[in-house]
Amino acid sequence: MEQPRSDDVIHVPASVRFPGELVPPDGFDPARLETWPRVEGRLEWVDAATLREKARWYLTQEVPVVWIVLPGEREVIVVTSTGETCHAIGERLPVRQELPGLQPQVADFFRQISPS
Repeated sequence: MEQPRSDDVIHVPASVRFPGELVPPDGFDPARLETWPRVEGRLEWVDAATLREKARWYLTQEVPVVWIVLPGEREVIVVTSTGETCHAIGERLPVRQELPGLQPQVADFFRQISPS
């Protein structure tokens, strides 16, 4: 049975994958919201410096490129082993050899977020 939509729920596509350090709970099925873990309390916001630190960790794990999406600023930071670049609405992310054909518009990241 499909759950009613709520502003308190962030819906994600079924293609969502847990990071390697997180293990999905037994019985988890991304297509069935009732199997998703319940989170008590409020969302915690992480600052850009913490996200950059995590991005650097991913680079040490041989991930070639990390995208940091900043909803408040409506920007995407692209982090690689050679540095980082910041991209705003109206721009496309740079093409990467490791991600052939994937060069999204920055605006596409924020399509489902209400205007600030």
